[in-house]
Amino acid sequence: MSVMPRDFQPAAIDGLYPSTKIATAYGWRSAASISPGDDIHTLYSGLQTVTAVTPVFYTMDELDRQPNAWPIFIPPHAIGNDERVIVMPDQMLLVGTDRMLPGPDTCADHLFRACDLKNYNAISRIVPTSDVTGVALHFESDQIIHCGFGGKAFCAAAPFRSLDAMPRGYQSTSSSIRVAA
Repeated sequence: MSVMPRDFQPAAIDGLYPSTKIATAYGWRSAASISPGDDIHTLYSGLQTVTAVTPVFYTMDELDRQPNAWPIFIPPHAIGNDERVIVMPDQMLLVGTDRMLPGPDTCADHLFRACDLKNYNAISRIVPTSDVTGVALHFESDQIIHCGFGGKAFCAAAPFRSLDAMPRGYQSTSSSIRVAA
């Protein structure tokens, strides 16, 4: 596993909750159990090999100072998901806009940051009562993976090391984050 220094400052607060089920070559597995070298089912590229896993960790003290780091709760069926979902605020999710916008020309899928969906269909931030962890999976190229909640999540090719490395149109809300070693 790639180990980042504790003072690493990523440009975004993304990641899945460790218990999120991910479609792998050997069935559904929790995000926390995924390691580099594991093969994951992706939306457009079939099976792809995980190249790095970035664990994200926030203490209660950090969360008290950074409400923008509070996780996002997505109730069942809010964005086509089969069950409730908890993700980090900048986790990009693939959402069919036909679920969100009326009209004949809205049948397309788009990537949304979880925090940008706040207040849509009762999607909200969760006020944490304990430390928060997340898991970001990385591949040779950007991928969209199948998640057990009936949705799809974007995984960046590599952990963001600076704002310059972020995809165009992707905006950060993070000012400080501590990555678990």
